[in-house]
Amino acid sequence: MSRSDTVTVAPGEWAGRISGLVGEGMTWLDFLTAIDRLDTIEVVVRLVDPASHLAALVVTVLPAGEPVLGSITGLLPGADWYERETAEMFGVRFTGRLDTRPLLTRSGDTRPPLLKSTPLPARLDADWPGADAEAIGASARRRARPPGVLETWESS
Repeated sequence: MSRSDTVTVAPGEWAGRISGLVGEGMTWLDFLTAIDRLDTIEVVVRLVDPASHLAALVVTVLPAGEPVLGSITGLLPGADWYERETAEMFGVRFTGRLDTRPLLTRSGDTRPPLLKSTPLPARLDADWPGADAEAIGASARRRARPPGVLETWESS
């Protein structure tokens, strides 16, 4: 195994692959998170062997409509918090978990806040800053450019 390998597995092979890596000495759970790709949710875990510093990134792809994956807290108890956070923020349901309480949101919230399909309440309640520049006089405020963009690059 090289310094850092990436392995993509089917959801049914998730726990088995991680169990094998833990058996090889990769006992340090660096992180577990998810990535919303709109039609799919990728769940990613990074494991490290503390003795050799070898690392493995294990990825599995779940359908966005019903993302369900087996829990790995039996193998790595430190995954508990990460799984709760991923479940709450991305809507991934980890089977075999005992504690499903939310960590950061109110228990009545139903939409996972980090999904791209979840509307941001602040954007629904307030206009984007500067959207009404013409009403207050466009010359009253200097138009900001992104860092590193020269004025000559912009078309007026």
